[in-house]
Amino acid sequence: MVQERSVKSNLSTAPLIHLLIGIMMNTFSPSSAAATEAFEVTREVLLESNRAPQVRALTQTKEGGYVIAGSDQHIPWATRTDAEGHVQWRHVLPMKEWTPGGTDAHYESAAAMTDDSTLLCGYKGEGEELHPPILGLLTHIDKAGKMLSHRVLYPQGDKSFALNYLRQCVPWDDGFAVVGDASRWVSGAMQRFLWLLALDANGDVKWEKLIPNITPSIRAQAMVTPKQDLLLLAMNQIVLLDTNGTIKSQKTVGQPADQFVLVRPVVPDSVARVFPAFNDPASTLQNFGESLEDLGQVRGPAGGISSNRAYLLPDRSLVLFGDQRENSTPTASMVKLSADLATRQTFLHQPLWIAGQINDALPTGKPSEFVTIRLVHPLPSWNETRLGLLMAFVRVK
Repeated sequence: MVQERSVKSNLSTAPLIHLLIGIMMNTFSPSSAAATEAFEVTREVLLESNRAPQVRALTQTKEGGYVIAGSDQHIPWATRTDAEGHVQWRHVLPMKEWTPGGTDAHYESAAAMTDDSTLLCGYKGEGEELHPPILGLLTHIDKAGKMLSHRVLYPQGDKSFALNYLRQCVPWDDGFAVVGDASRWVSGAMQRFLWLLALDANGDVKWEKLIPNITPSIRAQAMVTPKQDLLLLAMNQIVLLDTNGTIKSQKTVGQPADQFVLVRPVVPDSVARVFPAFNDPASTLQNFGESLEDLGQVRGPAGGISSNRAYLLPDRSLVLFGDQRENSTPTASMVKLSADLATRQTFLHQPLWIAGQINDALPTGKPSEFVTIRLVHPLPSWNETRLGLLMAFVRVK
């Protein structure tokens, strides 16, 4: 039987009626105090005060600060802070570079370059028509916040591709890997590809690769292995490539409709791990070797959550960041699962029905510490008056 322990923030300020509702929803238990041993929020910093940007990514700068990226009012946006959360610059794509066309535009990911400038990747509609083509977007911003370059891209320059998204950018080899998806109509049928670009240290394209028959996914993820191979995950499909773009191995996990997240080890190792992206009654951690050979599974009764990020701690336990659904209501959540997936400890941010999700999380470099980012809205009945992005520093025990 799964052992469940939950803790919720700000309970001391909740009216009795909300507490009773929480009990009825089975999100509060007498063992809540014990669950505080798993997660301790040590500090919070409010960013983007009185704004409500959509967050897509959080990354760390070379000097230990952070870049948060996404969109504000449908315009690609990013903010950089120092290690303490003090804002250093704020960037929005200039309006002359952006045409609405009825389509949202976002930065989806960010990466620190060798000179501590920032590479941002994403997408935007290009054109005045109601449904313009969507192009990949690459922006380079220097350490002081000045935009050095801005590019929109079709896969290999081919304008027959109508839907093109750049989802992840990560340091790789002597530059960066940028991973996305691209689609086009051919003879009435949609062709879909995983789209990979290799950039040099200056952010210039070295080569591109289109991998066919990969289902597009907003959860497309990339991770570099200790051997400097690139591990890609889109929905339930895993691809391993070397630094020349040669596919070394490709594997399908689960069923076509399944979605997974990469489990990132805090201490790097050679095992590739995937975990279900959405909460299930039970959990399965799947392990693969350096060539994606099957290394077996860990199954347990402790279910996960809808996860945006997943990490493997040194003791082999898992930490998930995302949202838990309470009667179909998303609640920003952190979950720690024991190594055997038998015990689950849950931290739910309050208020339940408006807290949404933890959009991204990463280790700070300090032992057992993570930083998370999420949107908060005012709700006086819960003593929540803030509107903006909340950066929270969390100690995981």
